[in-house]
Amino acid sequence: MRRKGRNFPPQDLDAFINAIDVVSIDSALDVFAEEKTRLQLMGTPADDNFDLLIGATAIVNKYVLVTENVSDFINLRNIEIENWIIR
Repeated sequence: MRRKGRNFPPQDLDAFINAIDVVSIDSALDVFAEEKTRLQLMGTPADDNFDLLIGATAIVNKYVLVTENVSDFINLRNIEIENWIIR
């Protein structure tokens, strides 16, 4: 089944893909483990290991994490969070 909508030329897709930086998670694994342990000991364990890994990656790379799900990341140390969605 074909989706309705605009067809994009292959060069547009290539440009989009080439503009994406892939970020390695290797450097975030120590922060992931430290935060997972710290949160468990505080009695506020992370509900989702993927969210914890995303947060740890943001911390290590000094990125601002843009998310509507602020509550999933608020207990992480040294994380900068922005919510661009106002409801």
